[in-house]
Amino acid sequence: MRFLLIPTAAVVCCLSTGCSNDTSRARESARLFLSALSRGDANEAQKFTTMAARPYVAKITPESTTSKAGFTLGDTVVIKDNSAEVPAQFQGDDSKPYPGTVFLRKEENEWRVWALRIKLPSGYELMMDLEHPERMVGELLGAATGEFWKNSEKAGRQLGEALGGFMKGFSEGLEKTAPKAAPACGALSPPVIR
Repeated sequence: MRFLLIPTAAVVCCLSTGCSNDTSRARESARLFLSALSRGDANEAQKFTTMAARPYVAKITPESTTSKAGFTLGDTVVIKDNSAEVPAQFQGDDSKPYPGTVFLRKEENEWRVWALRIKLPSGYELMMDLEHPERMVGELLGAATGEFWKNSEKAGRQLGEALGGFMKGFSEGLEKTAPKAAPACGALSPPVIR
């Protein structure tokens, strides 16, 4: 009897507090945030972000609303404790879909966005932490460097050849401009220090 009472009480408690509705509320917050971003409405987007992310939302909000960019949200919302992940497909101006995730956290009993993750065509995942934008700089530099080295074996070879040519020319120039030793007259021997 006790084994049935505890799960039943947990279900009743969950239904009465609204936790069964958390998945739809998290998905709706993600949708409203992304819709505001796609319209270029930073003030509206800030309403659906965490307090720590709000100052930085205006910096990532595009000014132009004539963009072809869009999004679709997946149905599966993963909730762990006070955090949620909503899968998304982001569409860039090039009309290609980029898979990603919207990360939310419960704050003041509401689901609020704190980060976005986008998978680039190269396979690299870019994490946009809205609460810590300084981390995005490292992510962007890492992505750019990774792209450069991953797809540029030829460019790396050319860079090596260019540096080799530069060093050769530099050393030849030094040899030409270096002072010449005085011709030995043969009459004097070098001094010997004792």
